[in-house]
Amino acid sequence: MDLNRLTVFSKVVEEGSVTKAAQALGLPKSSVSRNITLLEEELGMRLLHRSSRKVTVTEVGAAYHAQVARALTSIDDATASLAEQRTTPKGVVRITASYDAGSDHLIPMIARFVAKYPSISVDVALSGRHVDLAEEGFDLGLRAGVVRDHSLVARKIAEIRFALYGSREYVKRHGAPTTLDELRARECVIFHGANGRTTWTLSSDLETVAVEVHGKISVDDMGASRAAVMAGVGIGFLPPISIAREAAAGRVVRVLPEWSGPTTLLSLVYPSARLVPQRVVLFREFLLEELARVSWSCPNAPSEPGAA
Repeated sequence: MDLNRLTVFSKVVEEGSVTKAAQALGLPKSSVSRNITLLEEELGMRLLHRSSRKVTVTEVGAAYHAQVARALTSIDDATASLAEQRTTPKGVVRITASYDAGSDHLIPMIARFVAKYPSISVDVALSGRHVDLAEEGFDLGLRAGVVRDHSLVARKIAEIRFALYGSREYVKRHGAPTTLDELRARECVIFHGANGRTTWTLSSDLETVAVEVHGKISVDDMGASRAAVMAGVGIGFLPPISIAREAAAGRVVRVLPEWSGPTTLLSLVYPSARLVPQRVVLFREFLLEELARVSWSCPNAPSEPGAA
């Protein structure tokens, strides 16, 4: 198979015109038309409907183009990757993460990375939504939970266990609950709850209990849940990644520390279907090394409940 013919065919489909494809490729129109004809003869199928005014893709041609375009992209990536290895890695790496992970952990790491590799830029997109890495053009993502997308490679960073937290000011005013019954009676910050109620699954060394809690504020974002806890709204059920800064500053207290929530995975993910540029490899391995140094365990209360 002549790759030049595939390149010409792909460009005609993308441009929707033999004339525009010829201009983009710097070829005569007759050469473009001849390449398409030879490709169709080789395949024994009509790929394009051509008239004096326009070019339309046949159903077979559209399906063929979808696969050809991916193959040509992989070839371009391979060539670019080899060229990059002969020179200083440069360009942009795009990564997405949650607001909490990005602001509290990623940004300081990225600052160290760009200081080490000044020819590489990092584009960070912080979002509370699920981002399709391949569709939206991201090289990497920091993701919590089980990764079910088989088009992604997931590198495990840590197992994170949720815990119960209240702001120090809240504990000073109301005291910390000492039993699960007291927790049920307290005002809590509800995450993805219905009608101001939700159920938290808590485990100790001896048992696992489902505890129904209530609260006047329900949120759909972990950062908003943290903000509500720090505003003294009530007790929150949070992963340590979202409360680490406040815990380090002594502004938050872990309550009922003998009880904790379910474990969730934290992974660095990236698309598996294409060759990875050297700049992405460097950034990925740098992050994995840096993230391995972070303590992801639940911080305990810094002092006795009710203390100043």
